[in-house]
Amino acid sequence: MKAGWEVKPLEKCIEPFKVAGKIPRKQFQSEGPFPIVSQEADYINGYWADEANLNKIAKPLVIFGDHTQVIKYIDFDFVVGADGVKVLQPRDGLDAKFFAYFLEAHPVKSLGYARHFRHMRSLSVPIPPLEEQKRIVAVLDAAFEGLTRAKENAEANLQNARELFESATDAVFSTSGNWTQVPIGDFGEVFDGPHATPKTVDSGPLFLGISSLVDGRIELTKTRHVTDEDYATWTRRVEPREDDVVFAYETRLGQIGLIPPDLKCCLGRRMGLVRLDQSKVRPDFFVLCYLSPHFQRFIADKTVKGATVDRISVKDFPNFPFPLPDIKSQGLIVEQLHAIRHEHDKLLISCKNKLKDIADLRQSLLQKAFAGELT
Repeated sequence: MKAGWEVKPLEKCIEPFKVAGKIPRKQFQSEGPFPIVSQEADYINGYWADEANLNKIAKPLVIFGDHTQVIKYIDFDFVVGADGVKVLQPRDGLDAKFFAYFLEAHPVKSLGYARHFRHMRSLSVPIPPLEEQKRIVAVLDAAFEGLTRAKENAEANLQNARELFESATDAVFSTSGNWTQVPIGDFGEVFDGPHATPKTVDSGPLFLGISSLVDGRIELTKTRHVTDEDYATWTRRVEPREDDVVFAYETRLGQIGLIPPDLKCCLGRRMGLVRLDQSKVRPDFFVLCYLSPHFQRFIADKTVKGATVDRISVKDFPNFPFPLPDIKSQGLIVEQLHAIRHEHDKLLISCKNKLKDIADLRQSLLQKAFAGELT
């Protein structure tokens, strides 16, 4: 630690922990004198005009709690909290933005649970003189401004890559209206997954959740495990096998994946499975067609809006019409789109690596700042 710096327990650096009052979403307004902060990523999603009984918080540091951990330094004159927002206000001698950067460098999973705030209270905050805090903030602001531009460029390239593949896919399947429309149930057997979640463990058969379905693939980094006993219970309806198609019928609508070889897994909640008659349809063709903008629009039309989650009907799924050319034509389409996707994937990997490098550099700068090594 550099000379002249103090170290204080976090709870000595802040005013008593506050939970902002809730405002019903139906009372949000599109404009008004008081911005409403929420747990959502953009953090300002409405305004409040009524000053009566208003728990205004002046220039706080806002930490979003309950579900996510997004830290924001807020510089409005007053804000109002909503949806379980947690608020911390630094005491005199501690610059609010310096404190925000400190919390970003020491992330906590969520402040919605007391055990996580207990962890935060155990943190020690390095506090240089106030002028040095402001200098460090200025250096970080300038550095992060450049990183933000680089991140925006990488994200734009990532989006462009996705749009190019979607455009190519849409061009291929735009002629699907000329193909025979066949109900999915005529060439595939549809199964519903379990409506509960087992206790997960560190090893064993995979428990395949809908978060594992990513643009036609299954990302095994997002899976959990179950015991052999629970595996037997959770595969009574169906035991997934190679080339089965799995899809989300709630929340992550439109997402789909293909079971790879030698994957021992059971289905999670909100997930269905289609076992295809491969004499009629190629599994990889089914996945590509399902992901096409043409069929995604169909899924959107069939979506039932719920109070908590959106869904498509598993009961009606076998009756959904599916564009089906002959097997030879399916093979040619798959070959064409796989070549395009190969180039698309290389660009995606490049963009994601850049985003990771940017995030790593940001974290490295934060660590140096609070070790007194930022010049």
